Amino acid sequence: MNKKILFIFLVLLILPLSSAAHYIMGFVEDAKDGTSADGHSIILWNPIIGIQENISDIIGPLGNSGTNNKYTIDCELLPSGCNVTNTLSLKVINNGDNYVSQEKNVSVSVLGYDVVENITLNSPPNTTLIYPTDFEKIPYSEVMFNCSIEDLDNNAKEISLYGNWTGAWELNETQEISSGDKFKTFIKSIADGFYKYACKVTDSLLISSFSLQNNSFAIDTNIPLIQSISSNVSSLCGKTNTIQINCTAYDETSGIDKVIIQSISPQNEINNYSANNIYDNIYSYEILLDKIGTWNFNCIANDSAGNYNNLFLNDINVYSELPQISINSSSINLSKTNPIETEEIQISAFVENKGCSNAENVVVVFFNGDPEISGEKIGESVINISENDGLVSSISWSTKIGLNNIFVIGDYYNSFDEEDETDNKANNTFSINSWQEIYGNTQVDKVIGGDQVEIKKWFNESYLEGSIFVADSESDINWLSLKPIGRKKDGQKSSEDFLEIDEILGMTFFEDSVSNVFSENQEPKETRDMIIYQKEIKNVPIINSTENSDFITGLLWDSSDDSYNGEFDSEDKEDIVFVTPIIKNSPGKYGIYDYEIRIPSKLREYNKLNIEEVYLYYELN
Repeated sequence: MNKKILFIFLVLLILPLSSAAHYIMGFVEDAKDGTSADGHSIILWNPIIGIQENISDIIGPLGNSGTNNKYTIDCELLPSGCNVTNTLSLKVINNGDNYVSQEKNVSVSVLGYDVVENITLNSPPNTTLIYPTDFEKIPYSEVMFNCSIEDLDNNAKEISLYGNWTGAWELNETQEISSGDKFKTFIKSIADGFYKYACKVTDSLLISSFSLQNNSFAIDTNIPLIQSISSNVSSLCGKTNTIQINCTAYDETSGIDKVIIQSISPQNEINNYSANNIYDNIYSYEILLDKIGTWNFNCIANDSAGNYNNLFLNDINVYSELPQISINSSSINLSKTNPIETEEIQISAFVENKGCSNAENVVVVFFNGDPEISGEKIGESVINISENDGLVSSISWSTKIGLNNIFVIGDYYNSFDEEDETDNKANNTFSINSWQEIYGNTQVDKVIGGDQVEIKKWFNESYLEGSIFVADSESDINWLSLKPIGRKKDGQKSSEDFLEIDEILGMTFFEDSVSNVFSENQEPKETRDMIIYQKEIKNVPIINSTENSDFITGLLWDSSDDSYNGEFDSEDKEDIVFVTPIIKNSPGKYGIYDYEIRIPSKLREYNKLNIEEVYLYYELN
């Protein structure tokens, strides 16, 4: 306030009162970025008449005031003059440096002069390119552009994105700026290629500024192309040799940044090597192969946008200079896919010599079970294997039902000094079918078929309907007391019946145990009501006798053998009976006949007095 009074006093001393002059005077504050108001032009006009009729002054010492930051304009010099009560407008105009001001208004008074409210010189807004940075390589097509907003006067209005990805340099998008915004983002989908972009910010006074530079960037969504990976050798003898791995790779857009040659040792140890660019698109590295076995290599090419690709080179073998006996579990096989119990078959194993010397008189021994845990020796053979070669070793074997874990050991007596003794032993597990399938007709002179099953037969008459039953030869069945396995005498559910049958038959750990075949978590997979001796038995657990769903096999127990608890258990060891209904002249697995039933081979061992036979019974209606 004191400044204004002093200013008025000085003006009164210098400018005598005159009816022909009316002075409009005021103070312009420097811009907030520090730019001085002095030297900028300020204009005065009557808004009723229009800005085209105006007069001006230069702010500061070069103007009428002769004083820093001040101006003095005689409004009577307007072509239309000025009168008391006129409202006049003032603002700093753009001299080419983009510094202007907001408009201010003043009312003409009777005093001969008027002082205008202070005006602030407006700082132009600025924007900086945040992302993409200059020469950025981008591996995706959707780009989020980010531009900062800087405006000391807090009157930024809008910001615009310019770029050349549409084919020409042009405006792409404009967004309004809210108070407090520090940056704005623009999301654009752009095809692969090289481009430039810039941002422009505009304030409420329509003063605009572009970013100081245009940033260049590349869109590269494609992985590098690896044409090949190769080596100068396919195999080596000994552990002191190097191998040269070459990789040919290029990238059309952003270029190759680096190529890694990766080695994977026989022990799966991984090492990465930065390949050298030896010629055009060829990258190479020499690697010491210091371990016996199969090496693999991987070429990993990275482009400048962060995309990568890889290509494998498999199976470069380093052989011992000595004989090296090796057996793989997948090479242990049976000569027949589904052999039956006690069938004579061949067990074979492919034995390799991965050494650079011949291996003569190699003893190969076969076991059923791990020999280190009481496995049973089942045969051996002696073979001669040339260097870097292999040979099949085989023995004869009489099969046993259930799981058979066959172990094969090469160089069993350690006759050779090998660098690696860990691959001389291998094993493979085979499951020999534990079930027998019996089929036939109901005529007295029928033919009965089965796998390794001896059957005793009783016939009272030749009938066309009824059921076929199979039980252990020692069983004494009370046919009127049969109950379904999985149910108690009173019809309630009984738990673990199937498991207890497996325990009695020694089939607990078989893949095709009674539990696995008939039940799911000891619950029957399927049940059916059956008529046996004119009596309905509900909830009999059943399976298909073979692949054909026409014939089924059910499982029953003789409740007359129960001593106290009203259910089947391994303590009472009640007799069990397998049953199938007779269906005349129906197609089955082996042809056209009247019945087909499936029983566990070890049913003959249910009672140990006779472990050779099961009996077949007829119920003929």
